[in-house]
Amino acid sequence: MKIIATLVLFLSLGVTALLADSIEEAESYHKQGITKYAFGHYAEAIQDFSKAIELDSEFAGAYYWRGSAKHHLQDYVGALQDYSKDIGLDPNHAEAYVWRGDVKFQLHDYTGAIQDCNKAIELKPKYIDAYKLRGNAKFSLQDATGAIQDFSKAIRFNPKCAEAYYPRGLAKEMLKDIGGALKDLSKAGELGLTEAYEQIQRIQKKY
Repeated sequence: MKIIATLVLFLSLGVTALLADSIEEAESYHKQGITKYAFGHYAEAIQDFSKAIELDSEFAGAYYWRGSAKHHLQDYVGALQDYSKDIGLDPNHAEAYVWRGDVKFQLHDYTGAIQDCNKAIELKPKYIDAYKLRGNAKFSLQDATGAIQDFSKAIRFNPKCAEAYYPRGLAKEMLKDIGGALKDLSKAGELGLTEAYEQIQRIQKKY
């Protein structure tokens, strides 16, 4: 019996050591992938993240970053799958909800994008990117009032957020608040979003 117990212990320790080695190797590939991602080498980064996942199928971060790399390469279906896998493993990852929402936005699933932003905001109430994305999704659904509310929250958290003033101006135009639209677009231009001036000229000619 002692021999059997010793053998079981030995095998158990061996399996544990192998698992530890696999996890360590997975983390190494993950780090390599992050470095390649940072330099914009997205296809190569995907290969490293995939190797990390092969070694550790529950490596949430590897799915997230692989999804982000696919996102940059406009592989929206692949990105959606990876973000969803990450969320399944780490349901409190607010960033994954926002970027999955952005993928859904790119695929014209505006309602789905709003739902993901809702969850991200629930997790991080001051998440500016979530408010901006949700505002753009509402605007795409012709909900100008709801869009303005979201862009206004983004501006409240960051008064220099040109990417919120610009679409808020367009949403105000949709509601025929021309003065408000021009004011917001002018602010966006002052903050560096030069295409806002083209919109100002268009509105001035139109009205």
